[in-house]
Amino acid sequence: MKKYMTQTGYYPSIEVVEADRETDISVWIDGRRHNKMSDYDSYFDTLEQAKAHVVQWAVNNLDLQKKRVEVAYELLRKAETVSVKDGNA
Repeated sequence: MKKYMTQTGYYPSIEVVEADRETDISVWIDGRRHNKMSDYDSYFDTLEQAKAHVVQWAVNNLDLQKKRVEVAYELLRKAETVSVKDGNA
């Protein structure tokens, strides 16, 4: 049966693969079991589902990067106002 395998890493991609069999949570490809959903590889029945997964991954990644930038700016603001503590107090 045809499945659409997504890879969400540095370069997200979608590849058509042939699954030997499947259950609710796993697919077998070339005799090896794979979880349908994992951090890097996921398997879908339709191209639309696979594309939606990759797009959502990218949106989540963008949100994370925006938060990191906000934290970095806050650290910069704090660094610009840092003062020397006198150890004699």
